[in-house]
Amino acid sequence: MLGNGLAINVNSPNRAAAEALVDFLTSREAQCEIKRQSCTIPARKEVAEDRTLWRSDVHPEHYHVFVDVLPYARSIRDLGVTEEQFSFLENELHLMWARVESPDVACRRIAEEWRRRSALPTT
Repeated sequence: MLGNGLAINVNSPNRAAAEALVDFLTSREAQCEIKRQSCTIPARKEVAEDRTLWRSDVHPEHYHVFVDVLPYARSIRDLGVTEEQFSFLENELHLMWARVESPDVACRRIAEEWRRRSALPTT
């Protein structure tokens, strides 16, 4: 699972507006809309787990499996993956997330490239 975050630059000339935007984007209303319109996991737990917001035309059949898997989640640091490896993986998964490629095809292609890169000498 990948996460996104919101932040306000400490030097923001419009701090109040930035705070208002963050407040809105993290509100129940906005989080519900995000879940209804995209295949992401909302930041608000009660919205993320709300099965009434699931849409078959937006979410995969097993969208809510994250609820069962989350206890087993580990950080990138725990997995021993470098920032470069993580960036590679994230970039390569976009085709699958966009439903251009099936998970099986994406995993095969990424595994082959990962093995190829691992075989290269490091500099």
